[in-house]
Amino acid sequence: MKTIFLFLSLVALPFLAWGQEDKIYYSLEEALKQPDLVYKLDLSNSGLDSLPASIGQLQKLEKLDLNRTQLSSLPAAIGQLQQLKELYLWGNELSSLPESIGQLRQLKKLDLGDNQLQSLPAAIGQLQKLEKLWLSNNQLSSIPAAIGQLQQIVLLNLCENQLSNTAKEELRKQLPIIILIL
Repeated sequence: MKTIFLFLSLVALPFLAWGQEDKIYYSLEEALKQPDLVYKLDLSNSGLDSLPASIGQLQKLEKLDLNRTQLSSLPAAIGQLQQLKELYLWGNELSSLPESIGQLRQLKKLDLGDNQLQSLPAAIGQLQKLEKLWLSNNQLSSIPAAIGQLQQIVLLNLCENQLSNTAKEELRKQLPIIILIL
């Protein structure tokens, strides 16, 4: 009996999860039934107006698409998604971000374009692996100095905001960006 259990543990179980990294879940309810198997969740265009704190249960989530929902805020639990590499929030009604956004240490792509953001938390500077950041079409008049800590960033889109020329010049000096869209 121990031999069968050992076989299942070492050989069979990894094959059951094989291919899960490619599967895209389109329902939060379905994803929460087996949270350890969820790597990609697409809730775009779903009309979702709030994201429950239970999103934090998806510990292996790598890609979260919340484009064109109706979100006006994010729960602090978003910071529990430690494996998240891509977060898409384009076309929502976000006016601010929780400080916990800085806990997404694996994040490489963050799309916050076409929202109502008036400011960014200083915690944005903790996203050390961030390569692409879209902030176009918001209401930003300033950017926190902590953004200068984003040394991996290659694209920063800030067009259609309310940044002063002085703020734009500071960004050019602070960041080793390949593409800066102002």
